[in-house]
Amino acid sequence: MRALGLADTTIDTRASLATGRFFERITQRVFEGYEATLGYSHAGGNGTFATTLAAKPGGYFSLHLHPSRDLPDLSGAGLVTLSLTLRQEGRPDVVVDRDVDGADLARVETDLTIGGQAVHGVSVASAPFHFTAAVPPAPVRLEGLILHDHDVEAPAAGVTVTAAPAAPVVSGSDGRFAIPALPVTESLTLTFDDAGTVTEVIVRPDFARHAMSVAFSVPTP
Repeated sequence: MRALGLADTTIDTRASLATGRFFERITQRVFEGYEATLGYSHAGGNGTFATTLAAKPGGYFSLHLHPSRDLPDLSGAGLVTLSLTLRQEGRPDVVVDRDVDGADLARVETDLTIGGQAVHGVSVASAPFHFTAAVPPAPVRLEGLILHDHDVEAPAAGVTVTAAPAAPVVSGSDGRFAIPALPVTESLTLTFDDAGTVTEVIVRPDFARHAMSVAFSVPTP
């Protein structure tokens, strides 16, 4: 059998430089239509790797070198900071850093035989490097109505409502109040202070909505 003839005897054997997952921390929702780049910096300078993004189901992704033989020589750079930037229209950039040793980015060549021909395989010493980008969901506005003893004819005016660490607000003459941005957490405690009578209610923000409308009842002081 005739040996396979290769025009280039140096091939990429491990093209994945970085892997990870991009999702919302509380809701576990994932994102689509984003771009990703991987940069590096060290005492001697900085730059950006030439990579191609491969988005996968469930918010997972990988960045592939194109090709790995063009990887800058960082093997003697000492501490290297890898910076993953995830960019999506309408949202602030998400940047995740990871420190590695320059030796982890060294080009590694191994001798292989393909179709009877000797070739050199090129890979990156410790790749792929893993990144987790768990971002908080957008805050939710709470629009509330406070009643005395569930009586729609008895709105509770002048009640101080606190959702720490958000600033307290006070209900109007109609018993209504608004907190522009609830703290970003799975659940929180709302405190209602009605002339010294304190009531606490646990609320779970609905991050699938931009605003929530909720009625609350407090005892008549």
